[in-house]
Amino acid sequence: MFVLVNVLDVLEGFFGELPSKATVLGLSREQIEELGELAMASASVLADDALDEPAVYPGGWLAGNWAKQLFRGDLNLALLYQPRLLVHDSLADFFFVGADNIPELTNMRGALGGMSVTRGPKIWAPSDSYVGMRDDLDAVRHLLARIIGYFVELAPLLRSGIVIARAQWPTIRRESAQILTSVRHDVRSPEMLKAVQSASLDGGLLPVWDTLRGMHVTPPGGFDPRDALLQWEPEYFYLAKTLAVANAAGAIYSPSTEDELRLLRAKSSRLEAAATREGHPVALLREVARVLVPDMQLDASTAVAIRQSESAFDDWRRSLRNLQKDTAHFTPDELRERVEDELIPEVRAIERLTSRSQAIRTVLKAESAATVISGGVATAVSLAMGQGWIGPTVGVGTGALSWLWKAYRPANLGGRQTVIASLIRAHNDK
Repeated sequence: MFVLVNVLDVLEGFFGELPSKATVLGLSREQIEELGELAMASASVLADDALDEPAVYPGGWLAGNWAKQLFRGDLNLALLYQPRLLVHDSLADFFFVGADNIPELTNMRGALGGMSVTRGPKIWAPSDSYVGMRDDLDAVRHLLARIIGYFVELAPLLRSGIVIARAQWPTIRRESAQILTSVRHDVRSPEMLKAVQSASLDGGLLPVWDTLRGMHVTPPGGFDPRDALLQWEPEYFYLAKTLAVANAAGAIYSPSTEDELRLLRAKSSRLEAAATREGHPVALLREVARVLVPDMQLDASTAVAIRQSESAFDDWRRSLRNLQKDTAHFTPDELRERVEDELIPEVRAIERLTSRSQAIRTVLKAESAATVISGGVATAVSLAMGQGWIGPTVGVGTGALSWLWKAYRPANLGGRQTVIASLIRAHNDK
């Protein structure tokens, strides 16, 4: 029996190949629902399989929205830092959502009586699902075209295992009782209450669902005092389902804001678990990206390339972690200055090592010079990664061209320099 192992297999099995946008837009309702059944069946099988190697799960805010252009920059930041990233299978999750499988949170009673506030995933999740959009077939087609198009674009990351896509709804449905039990315990915890109440706009606010942060609706006169503590149920639910999804895949939850990290530490403390787990250093990575990826467009091939040498990527990540520790209490301006001081000299040094001297331009023919110059960074990266490829001009012949190559060829790069060089090359090639 053929086993579908990821969403790309689902797409290729259904369409015969990775589809074009036009192909997806031409799907009938029957074909869409058949694709949904196939996606859900595959996702259900994968949901309980732990990954061979641990991945980092950033929570549903990024993992659930990574296929939206608005979140492309956030995904790129994560790819600059995390060796492997667990995200939601947005194709399967689009079809999974149904009123019969979404846990309900408590309705909040108003202090004045006669009014209550209903909130939680049962209200918020269906809006971006097939259940909520079924009557608008054209909207469904266009949403699927966007989701599938992004899977196709990032196919190299999915095939290499840098990005792993898993549906969250099989886990939420299976673990709903445990998730709601966790919520009830957190409602009674002074430590958890302190953590949610300390959340601020500067800290990023706490997500209440994959698409919502810090949204609280209060009826006139406020809540019934007996329900006051229940207002934080959505934040607790989000954390509990996040931990459940990470656990199902054998991944590690890495919060993306200080508020989320603070809440995780409060939860860890209650469970007598490790309370010092690091968060995802978003502020630092934004400054790093500003220097190395100014347009925030990290294409899939570059994201794969910076991991071709495991030791180089480990060195790169270790240097970022050390920088994060050193700048933990810096102001934004101080952080920017420190990152520039750290990276810009190294960028300039690498550019000197991997670029051709102006002398080559004047001695070689224009087309040869262009070949040497554009190949410089790629050559340095290839040599550093032990691939043995030494550039298009080497071996062409002997004489002046050979001498010039020997005189100006880039020195071998090592460690994090190979990662930086890959990013420089990708930016220069645009």
